[in-house]
Amino acid sequence: MRKSMDIRRIKKQRLEGFWSCLPEEVICTFYEYLNFRDVEAASQTCRSWYAAFINNSKIHRNVEFVIHRNHSEALAALSRYPGRCKRITIEMFLRFVASRLLKLKFLRLSTCPLDENLFREITTNLVNLVVLKLEKCHLSDDYLTGLKDMEIDASTPPLRHLKRLTDLDLSDNKVTDVCLESAFTSCSLKKLSLRYCDQVTDSGLVNLAAQPESFKRSIEELDLSFCSRITDFGLSKLLPELKRLRVLNLKGCRKVTSKTLETVKSYCPKLRYLDSYIILSDKPNLLDTLPLLKFI
Repeated sequence: MRKSMDIRRIKKQRLEGFWSCLPEEVICTFYEYLNFRDVEAASQTCRSWYAAFINNSKIHRNVEFVIHRNHSEALAALSRYPGRCKRITIEMFLRFVASRLLKLKFLRLSTCPLDENLFREITTNLVNLVVLKLEKCHLSDDYLTGLKDMEIDASTPPLRHLKRLTDLDLSDNKVTDVCLESAFTSCSLKKLSLRYCDQVTDSGLVNLAAQPESFKRSIEELDLSFCSRITDFGLSKLLPELKRLRVLNLKGCRKVTSKTLETVKSYCPKLRYLDSYIILSDKPNLLDTLPLLKFI
């Protein structure tokens, strides 16, 4: 019995030695077929697999990374990296992401408070980001426009580095009309969410309408839900500039009336989905003139 157990142990050791002796290129090929959680688990098997994970940023090319302020699994994973930190904070983890996962395409920071330096690291290093979701991250105009840092010109905001960014979510942040004047001058977004940014007014929509043509021609989805200060006037200035707009969310915008639907009819031929509380009692037949528009 003991001899058979020894034989099994020897076979197991030989098998483990085989996997640990694989070339780094082969290990990276395995990583490309795994999601991040499985990659992180596989990287802990031995030193060679861990080295392949750290040294080859291309394995993070298709990683979808979602970080929450209370994401205990993510913090536990970081504690296994070199240094053996006894207490891991979300700031430490985000700095690791910004410095290591340079091929990252999707990043969601839900309710993670970001300071100025950390926000600059993310926007400067993760230049391959396609989707960036920053709901409830306590961001203000100073961070988004670069006005807080006197060394940064207001005409070149931090988002200027993210040339590939197509989806930006700034929901429930301290965004005002000042941010909408200069923060997106270098972006070609397809989807922009300003949900619950209740400090945005008609002046902010006018500022969006004055953005470069590359920005206005690329926007396909716009979420202004619960921006309670905007009215028909601001939308009448913005919507004619968004020729490719397909989805518009005005839910919770109580000051928006049927006049906005007339603007949609005249200037937004590609709009297909509209979410709003617009009351049509004064013009009940207006919807008949918009047969392709669906209310969601």
